[in-house]
Amino acid sequence: MLCPKEDPDKVYANDLGPEHLDKFTWALYNILSTDLAEHTFAQIIDGLPTRDDIGADFTQVNAKVAQAYQDALPGSKDFNMRLLEVLAVTCHDIAALLHANTEPGLRQEGQDAETRKAALESRPTDFMHEDYDAWEQYPQGIADVVGYWAEYHLFGGVVLFDREILVQM
Repeated sequence: MLCPKEDPDKVYANDLGPEHLDKFTWALYNILSTDLAEHTFAQIIDGLPTRDDIGADFTQVNAKVAQAYQDALPGSKDFNMRLLEVLAVTCHDIAALLHANTEPGLRQEGQDAETRKAALESRPTDFMHEDYDAWEQYPQGIADVVGYWAEYHLFGGVVLFDREILVQM
């Protein structure tokens, strides 16, 4: 099973209240059960399983995002927006984690790392969205670029939230 490194700014999804955890788990499982998710993550990790190794018991979520979701009243507009936010952040983080724990990209049988890197033609990864390629500015660097690429494929675009405005709502 893939295990993220401990991060003081994240909490385990299992720490959510029962109703919030049920909705989160159901929605995350539905996303991860799609052929699109399997294909997206498989491209990153070149064939490792996805939905069997990923779940709420090991999935870490940004603590502030998780708390905002937990505070939202189930069924409200804010709840639905926070659910979308926590799912997008989670899928982004899963992609970043998978990228960080594998040597993804342009693999062929018997191909060494130098040959794979040369095939990238100076790109840091195969998995880049053209609008999110400035990896130096992201906290997790190239892993975040891969996360944005996965968001684009899973959600039809990168999901952005102005968290300062949402907190004031």
